This record gives sequence, C-alpha cells and structure tokens, in this order.
Amino acid sequence: MNKYQAKKMFWTGMEILVAAVFTIYFLFPIYWTFTTSIKERSQIFQLPPAWIPTKVTLQYYVDIFTNTNVGRYFLNSLFIACLAVAGTMLLALPAAFGLSIFRFRGKKLISDGIITIRMVPALLFTIPYFVIFLKIGLTDKLTGIALCHIAVNLPFAIWLFINYFKELPTTIYEAALIDGCNNFSLFSKVAVKLVTPGIVTVGILVFINSWNEFSMALTMVFSDEKKTLPIAISSMIQYNTDIPYGTLSAIGMIVMIPAILTSLFAQKFIVDGITAGAVKG
Repeated sequence: MNKYQAKKMFWTGMEILVAAVFTIYFLFPIYWTFTTSIKERSQIFQLPPAWIPTKVTLQYYVDIFTNTNVGRYFLNSLFIACLAVAGTMLLALPAAFGLSIFRFRGKKLISDGIITIRMVPALLFTIPYFVIFLKIGLTDKLTGIALCHIAVNLPFAIWLFINYFKELPTTIYEAALIDGCNNFSLFSKVAVKLVTPGIVTVGILVFINSWNEFSMALTMVFSDEKKTLPIAISSMIQYNTDIPYGTLSAIGMIVMIPAILTSLFAQKFIVDGITAGAVKG
C-alpha cells in the first residue's frame, strides 16, 4: 500500500466514522423515546438505564387511546397541517412565478420584503394574529390556526419557489409562448409541472412546520376538543410533579410518525436536474 492509498483509506474511514456518529446522534432520541414507550414503569427509572427493554408493555398506548382524546388531537393536527399545505401552495406558487418571471415596478422591494419577513421569528406574530382573529371570530377554530400557519409559512414557500422557477431555462418559457401559451397556461401547464419535485419538497416542509407548531395553536385554542398534539403533550406536564414519561413517550411516537413518513416519502423527489430533458431539441 502506497502513501496515496493509505491517505485515501484514512479519510474514507474518517467520513464513515463521522457519518456513523451523526446517525447515532439523530436516531438515538427516537430509539430512546420508542423504548421508553414500551417499558414498564420500573424500567423507565432504572439505574443503570435499561438500554434494551426486557419487559415490554403496550399499556401506555392503550391508555392514551382509551383515557384521552389523542385520536381527536391527531385528527386536528392532521387537518390543520393539510389545510396549511394546500393554502400555502395555492398562494405561494403564483406569487413566486410572478416575482421570478415578470418585470414590474416594485418587484425588488416585494422580494426583499418577503426575505425580510422570512427572517423574523414566527413567535413575534402570535399576539397580532390573536388580536385580529379574536375580532373576526376565528379564535378556537381549526381554520383559524391553519390560516396562521399559512401566513407564517408563506414567505418561506415563496422564497423557495422563486429559486425553483429561476432555475428553469428561459428557453422553456420562450418555446411555450411560441406555441401559443398565455401567461396562465405558461404557469399552470408548463412551470408548475416542471417544479413538481420542488412542490413536494416545500409541501413536506410546510406540513412538518405546521404539524410541530406550538405557540400559535396554544394561543388560539381555548377548548379541549380543538387541541393539537403538541398542546396535548404540554398539558400533560403542566402543574404535574409526577410526569408520566411512558405516556409522553407513547404520544411522542405518534407525533413523530407522520413527520418521519413524509420525510421518507420526500426523499425520492429531492433530486438534482429538475428540468433535465425539458428543453426541446
């Protein structure tokens, strides 16, 4: 083995080691949450910790579905997240297309404003939205929470879609216009189809953001039947000295499942060369 091969082998080994460390770092919390959700109470507080459960129970899952409204909370979160995705896509796509393709006065100001709003923490908008929605009667309603999530995710989605549309070769638009497409057809029949992977990716990100959102839902919701899963988890530990770690872990696994599944589903859509082969020869 020469010096070059030894050096190459060393750096390959370092890359594998770093990848393994990061994999363990990200997967271990999920593993620990899952094992805690199926451990008996005595093993949860056992020292040294029981890394692999020896006594498995599903009682925590049975309890949360029989003694709590976790099914209702799950459906509430799912409804809000899906509505947030649909609303964000409906508004962000045409806005981003217009800002990336057309030239008009004030375009740069609007684009800079979107980027600026994107930098502002969403938490700062919670109280203004609450005041506005209280006056128009949208507090303690799932649609009200979804509208908040749409407003928060919209600048982020527009910003990403602008980049997707700008990556498309101008020859595609020119060919479509020559073929007789008007602006609406250019958007709906050409541009949107070419950025489908981007639409899926942004949709997944918006879904996860909405699914995990806590502060706005906590502010907007008053009744138990309108709670989302993050609020349900929070209510279990408030004013409770005996924290039910097993129950919390079981609900935590239920919360993670949609996010994990949607992330795995999105992997095949996050690809390079979105417009490969789209230009006419």
